[in-house]
Amino acid sequence: MTSSVRSFQNCSEADVPGYNDCPSFLFQVNNNNNNKRQSNFKITPKVYDLSGNTKIPTIPPPPLRRINRRSISSRSIISSSSNSEDNLGDDQPPTVIPSPVITETIELATSPTQQRNESLSDVESLSRDELVNKIERLFNQDSKLSEQEFQYYKKKVDSNIHQSLNNDLTKIILTQFFKESNQNQHKAKKLLMDWMVSDMSITNWCPAFLKIVENSTTC
Repeated sequence: MTSSVRSFQNCSEADVPGYNDCPSFLFQVNNNNNNKRQSNFKITPKVYDLSGNTKIPTIPPPPLRRINRRSISSRSIISSSSNSEDNLGDDQPPTVIPSPVITETIELATSPTQQRNESLSDVESLSRDELVNKIERLFNQDSKLSEQEFQYYKKKVDSNIHQSLNNDLTKIILTQFFKESNQNQHKAKKLLMDWMVSDMSITNWCPAFLKIVENSTTC
């Protein structure tokens, strides 16, 4: 038994059963009723005060002032920027003041070549080999770090510090660090932190070196 299939592509709405079940009278507009309703509305030219509370104004109202949105937006931007600058001034972090050793050493390192060579030659510093031995001795001490963490930081120091040891500034500050570590460990750690803030050339190894120093059992 075959069922008949009917196409509704080319047909009107009336040919489709149940397409629109709403009664057709809802969409019919009676023009006569609309005309009668419009004729019943009357415009009242005057409004009478039946309660006697309305007072006649003695001063005319001010004229309407047109607001320039562009000027308001520019004022709001200026005020918001000034407020943000004030807030930024209040929330700025404190200025980091390097230790006197760092300041004096940087002044020597940034001075003219002849003056720098003469000044740095007068500053006490260990040789490259002596500093390498002290660093290896520090690494051989017990550490609070796990073996994996310790080897990670040690590898960063070993891979990058040898180039810095050719610099006289590095030799002077590391000499001062090992000297201070025997007397005041807190001061020695602060020396490294101040050095990292003032010298960006040691950021590839000094943070790892400081991490090992902070977790050493002797520090």
